[in-house]
Amino acid sequence: MKASVGLNRYAIEDWEEATEFALGAEKLGVDSLWSAEAWAHDGATPLAYLIAKTSTLKFGSGIFQVGTRTPSLVAMTAMTLDSMSGGRFILGLGTSGPQVIEGWHGIPFRKPVTHTREIIDICRRIFNGETLAYDGEFWGLPLSTERGGTGLGKALRSGAPVCPELPIYVASLGPKNLFMTGAFADGWLGTSFLPEAAETFLGPMREGAESVGRTLESVDIAVGGTVRFTEDIEQAAEALKPSMAFQIGAMGSKTQNFYADAYRRQGWADEVSKIQ
Repeated sequence: MKASVGLNRYAIEDWEEATEFALGAEKLGVDSLWSAEAWAHDGATPLAYLIAKTSTLKFGSGIFQVGTRTPSLVAMTAMTLDSMSGGRFILGLGTSGPQVIEGWHGIPFRKPVTHTREIIDICRRIFNGETLAYDGEFWGLPLSTERGGTGLGKALRSGAPVCPELPIYVASLGPKNLFMTGAFADGWLGTSFLPEAAETFLGPMREGAESVGRTLESVDIAVGGTVRFTEDIEQAAEALKPSMAFQIGAMGSKTQNFYADAYRRQGWADEVSKIQ
């Protein structure tokens, strides 16, 4: 088992402190550090800053939000960070949700699993140095006249060094997205996860992996959690309630909240209803 840590998921107010945090993690032998993006700092720039300060620590985007960047820009950013770090970057993708994607970015939130799958496919082609020609539901490259283009687009190949081994992880919660993760991703970024109900997540991923001739063991499982050092367990649990209530009650609506649904599937439906 490897240990990883995360930066503040909402906003980094002290960059000196963030640097000390990364250097301390590296000194302790932590495997990787992850940077999130919601509606404050973007997920890539902090990683570039900290990559320049470190030498062995891996860095991951946890996550780049699907739909906020073109697939080619996702690939370009990932390849740049991978080159800057000497191969220490992990590309993490996630769908986010309509409240952020439509509320903050003004982009329609639809068919997130299909959208994620297409971005993975396009990124892998770019990482492999292929000339990019793609015809999907969301993305057509080059953009054809049928899709509203001028017809002048050219099929291009990245000028950056190829990086076919650059890993792609997916943060998925729902059964369909978990299935897709098992079939196509190198790793899973787990959240809203309780070990007692692990099969709620691992089952669909196992099915996805087996559908393409893989095993679940081929998917790196990276599950996050909050760590507190205390002798007062009840006080520690009490301190977690506001953030969990925000996730379950505010990171979505009553009709669509992926976090709340994940807890329901794990057997906490009554508690979720009370929070919402």
